[in-house]
Amino acid sequence: MEKNEQIKFGMYTTAHWRGYQGYWLLKNDCLYITNLESSNYSFKDIFKTDEPVLADWYSGVLQFGFGEFYYDHWWGYYDNYVWLKIENGKVVEKKIIKTFQHDNPLTFGKYKGKTFNEILYGKIRNNTYTTIRNLFDCIMLFISKNDYQFKVQCGHFTIEPEDLKLVKEVREYGTDYFLTQNYIATSTKVFWENSNDDDRAERLSVLLEKIFNSDFTIPFTLTKETVSTEVGIAENTLLVNPDISYLNWALKTVEYFSISPKALSETFKVKRLKTFKTNRLNKTIFEYEPIIEIVDYKFPEQTQTINLQKFEKQNQVVFDNENKLLVPNLPMEQMMLSYGFYLDETYTAPISDYESHDDNEPDYYYNSDDWLIDAAGTDDPETMNDAYWNMD
Repeated sequence: MEKNEQIKFGMYTTAHWRGYQGYWLLKNDCLYITNLESSNYSFKDIFKTDEPVLADWYSGVLQFGFGEFYYDHWWGYYDNYVWLKIENGKVVEKKIIKTFQHDNPLTFGKYKGKTFNEILYGKIRNNTYTTIRNLFDCIMLFISKNDYQFKVQCGHFTIEPEDLKLVKEVREYGTDYFLTQNYIATSTKVFWENSNDDDRAERLSVLLEKIFNSDFTIPFTLTKETVSTEVGIAENTLLVNPDISYLNWALKTVEYFSISPKALSETFKVKRLKTFKTNRLNKTIFEYEPIIEIVDYKFPEQTQTINLQKFEKQNQVVFDNENKLLVPNLPMEQMMLSYGFYLDETYTAPISDYESHDDNEPDYYYNSDDWLIDAAGTDDPETMNDAYWNMD
């Protein structure tokens, strides 16, 4: 098409905006185009033949998946891929590469059950207002309810003796609050007849403003004296912000915890809540505005090196740093037994590899048509009781 500018394909369906669909064949380590569909040209119009044409105009990398397929949000991935480097339509390098799901839940520590991505990104990256509301709902429950049986994560601030005294009063007498996307108002529901004063609500509002103004980039946990250290942190406050320091510790220290080196080498764009800007409207109401920052984060070289060593050992792979690929680290004999057909189209597994079976089952072998045939020599599906399959 680059050499023949007169060729103009026209869009003929919404699945073919480019106007054509090509069909390809990889055979004897050569890439061929075998057919072409379009609204205004046939394969023969373009290539002047009905035979497959060597794609000698193409140089680059191709890969295709095989093995187990795992569905993802839009599509998914295979656990194995054949990676091909092609020059002028001919394969010059071939590898088997492995893929790994790096977002499995942790099985240890304070974030047990959370995934790598949940800890890396936190909740603030989603709906900011909902996250903030959930956070301060938990803080208010912690402050006001004696029977609230969770620890709460919030911003780092200094707890003064008068703060503890106030919390005890609030738990005894109760409180009410109203939180919107822009402001928070408090009331402790204790009003003397013909009085508009609510000293406790005013002091509570001051305490909340101090919490709003605290540093949310430093993990800080509120824990009641009566709550066991084994009690979990309230789900609504857990990981409002990322906890990258914990991931660094886990990747370097926990022997069985590692993730794909390819994933860890990325530069991650991390969103986090720094603090709040506040503006007091009266003694019990103040406005607030979240201060959000987005930072680019890359894990330190030491963390990446330790993770790589653990991951390669645990998964029997080697990381190809040049191409950013994970390739099996197996003896050649085992490689051929597992992936022989994909590495060499002419490869045939030793008879012993598919000969062993239950004595009560019929004998099978492969014929040149790629069908599984029983020892009697029939390829009739009814005769074989459906015990057959096509390698394709």
